[in-house]
Amino acid sequence: MLTLILFLVFMFLPSIPDYAEIHRRESEIAKLGQLADRIQHEPSDAASTREFIAYLDHHEEWDRTQMFAQLKHLGKTFQETAEAHANFKQNVLPAIKKGLKDSSGHVQREAALAAGAFGSLSKDALPELLDAMNANAHNDTGWFAADAIGSIGPQAIDAVPALEKAGKKSSSLANRTRRAIERIRAGADKGP
Repeated sequence: MLTLILFLVFMFLPSIPDYAEIHRRESEIAKLGQLADRIQHEPSDAASTREFIAYLDHHEEWDRTQMFAQLKHLGKTFQETAEAHANFKQNVLPAIKKGLKDSSGHVQREAALAAGAFGSLSKDALPELLDAMNANAHNDTGWFAADAIGSIGPQAIDAVPALEKAGKKSSSLANRTRRAIERIRAGADKGP
């Protein structure tokens, strides 16, 4: 019995962050929060946005995931002015596209959620969202990618056939694709 307990402890011990890692993560959350605050107050601030997005290049999956987790809260911020739109297109959109292709499913999931928070601004990430949805049809990354496509609204009308096809292939994705199609068509019915 003692051998089994020791085996389990040593097996799971590496997955438990030590104090130094916990402290590092707390510090990174604070840094990301400060950057997010600066971006929220000045959404055209490309330097702060690039510093924030640079977390996507960190080796640690946790850092990349946290960057997207905080980025999604800035969804409305980049919709305020033409300068904010330009900052989004130049800095944030490429990061979302890259995050949707990340080797980590956690990062992909958070990138899909972030894309959804930006609504129609994410329209240029449509191919990556469709790829993420199809590659992850049976998990939350695929579901959130379908939601993000729906959040793009009528500008995603060309994605409806792909959504219909994906919904037929995967019962777990069917409700999400149906809702996405409804959102897209509802916006398209309203006209410009």
